[in-house]
Amino acid sequence: MDMLKCLIKRLIGRDPRIKQLEQELRLCQAQFEVLFSDVATFASKSDLPKPGNVSITTEHPVAIASNDHLHPKGTKNDITRHPRFVAALKKCLGNDLAYLDLGCSGGGLVFDFLMRGFEAYGIEGSDYSRKHKRAFWGIIPDRLFTADITKPFQLREKDGDGPKTFRVIGAWEVLEHLEATALESFFRNVRDHLRDDGLFVASVATTDDIDPLMGINWHKTVKPKDWWIERCAAFGFEEAEIAFAIADFPRGSGNPTSLDWNFAMNPEMGFHLVLRKRPHS
Repeated sequence: MDMLKCLIKRLIGRDPRIKQLEQELRLCQAQFEVLFSDVATFASKSDLPKPGNVSITTEHPVAIASNDHLHPKGTKNDITRHPRFVAALKKCLGNDLAYLDLGCSGGGLVFDFLMRGFEAYGIEGSDYSRKHKRAFWGIIPDRLFTADITKPFQLREKDGDGPKTFRVIGAWEVLEHLEATALESFFRNVRDHLRDDGLFVASVATTDDIDPLMGINWHKTVKPKDWWIERCAAFGFEEAEIAFAIADFPRGSGNPTSLDWNFAMNPEMGFHLVLRKRPHS
């Protein structure tokens, strides 16, 4: 038996296809475990998430120049789930919690917040998931929108004035996909929709994401953390001192539901941002 296990390990090490299959099986297991938790939560709840009361206004309903729209990858495959993130925010910020996910892909994080009684919405740059009713787009369609998040948009409550604001706005593996020249517009959207006491949280990759066969690099802005902190400061944001553990973050934390790397083990791969509006910005 020991010899068989040794042989299997050697095969996995030599054949990248077997390694990929192993990763995909682990992903399926992780997704199943979260879905099983969803079923248990549904069974114990008498008040399911209410329909959304927010609409979006934009002249750019799809990020037509984005490589992830032109050549779907993350928008086609990602269904990040992380109930631990919701619990960490609740511990730090209490129950006054409304969440906006920018670059929401399959809408899994939005669903995580809704399942735990919090208001949440998501915006995705590509309409791939909406067209295919992929992941949670067929379950919570009134909570998920499409728009180019580097162009002006406004979320508005249907019976209210002014932009809808959120206590937390997240962007997971999103910023590096944006052109550097588009960041000011992106952060203006964040500022307009973030409460004065709110947090902007993100994971940022610092490596390329290249398909050698097609010659496509999905990561447009690959820069070190100091560069990002400086740019964010120019846009009116500063680092917030919040005691999050690496494992609290949905991405860059080794999250098994997204086949993710872990910035703690591989800091050269990227980093996390926890920002707030700079006073009087």
